[in-house]
Amino acid sequence: VAMERDRAAGAVEAQYKRARIGIQSLTREYYRHNATAVRCVRELLTASGEKSIVDLDFIIARAPLDHIAIRSFGTRDLGIDGLRVMFEELGYVMQEEVMRFETKRVVARWLAPPRAPDGFPPLPRIFLSELDVDACDEELKTIVDAVLGRTAQGEVRKSQEEEVGRVARWQLPSAKQYAQCEKMSEYAAWTLLHGYRVNHVAVSVFQLMKMYPDTLVRDLDAVEACLASNAATARARWNETSGKTIVISPDGLLAQSALMAEPCRIQLYKKSEENKDRYGTKSVEDVYKEYSLPGTYLEFVVRLPKPEHANKAFEDLLEEDLRDGFETANANVIFDSTGRGGAGAGGAARGGEARASEEGRAPASIAKAGYGIHAEDSGSGSGPVDAQVLSDVCKYKHMMLHRFKNLAGDRGHENAPVEAEGQDEDMQQVNDADGVEVIDLT
Repeated sequence: VAMERDRAAGAVEAQYKRARIGIQSLTREYYRHNATAVRCVRELLTASGEKSIVDLDFIIARAPLDHIAIRSFGTRDLGIDGLRVMFEELGYVMQEEVMRFETKRVVARWLAPPRAPDGFPPLPRIFLSELDVDACDEELKTIVDAVLGRTAQGEVRKSQEEEVGRVARWQLPSAKQYAQCEKMSEYAAWTLLHGYRVNHVAVSVFQLMKMYPDTLVRDLDAVEACLASNAATARARWNETSGKTIVISPDGLLAQSALMAEPCRIQLYKKSEENKDRYGTKSVEDVYKEYSLPGTYLEFVVRLPKPEHANKAFEDLLEEDLRDGFETANANVIFDSTGRGGAGAGGAARGGEARASEEGRAPASIAKAGYGIHAEDSGSGSGPVDAQVLSDVCKYKHMMLHRFKNLAGDRGHENAPVEAEGQDEDMQQVNDADGVEVIDLT
């Protein structure tokens, strides 16, 4: 019996390690092409008490992730059914929950990770989504089919897959195709551009607290305050398309926030020009232009215990005790992180909302999105938020901001502003808050 038990435990550990290697290969490419995500995760780990050097390898190996998301097209074998196979081979299990986003014409499902052996951190969930191409307008379908079809016909121009982390089975769209597509579906435009690369990763506040029990990062407002306290991360722009930075599920057990996508420079085909040399010989040259377009982004997640585990002490809580799955309304907002609108500096970063407070505590609205923070104050969370609660929220954010700034000072962080990267003179810059361009179709 003992031998059988050891053999079973060995099989579980072997499967877990295979899956972990696969997940780390995905996140490595993600972090390589998202400097903002690296800086933000490093700041959260360091502010939570990490004493080691938090370099890229450390982040890939240790960052506590709730889930990883990948986008796709629901056509042929390019969608969820095509993607799920590689994760199921790693021990992931597809869940029955199906989320439908009617206005975006998107369908999503998720896979639960294989069980983590004792002493190992849980692996992230996998969130897969696909554009329902058949439900799209004819104009959008025509563009998508044209781009996907070119690869099958062998008409492939040069691409920057290695440079920008693109993972796709189709040709890059032309600048015109991208611009036309984006007007009808931001989701489709992003997926044509980036393919199967990781769309975003989500940091788990619960797992962060398990790693660092004394961390001050215990809710999503504290995440904002932590990032706002350091110049290297203070300029991160938050998704505020819903009018706020944090979205919470109707049951109050799942809270999410996200940064806007990191701008990504990529060359797209613009046009073909006919040239003549001095002898009158004609030649055709493809003209490309470099654009700054939405790339990947970083999300943050708080999951609270299911009702049957609500009275458990935090040290006894496990990942499986928490609210699982996803919430369609929340995800619908998070999807917009790759769009052009709704960017804001975040509640903690804005400042000036209230005087800094040396003493304070999380009001009810915040306590519901954290662990062990004045649980006696938490209420139903329903109904309008009155002025006093709003004032308390502001004071709490400022209190946390000052605490994190003091921590940053103790760690010797530089607080000088980070200079924005210079822009190529040839690129048409648009004064959008999110730093991405609108493609000129002329």
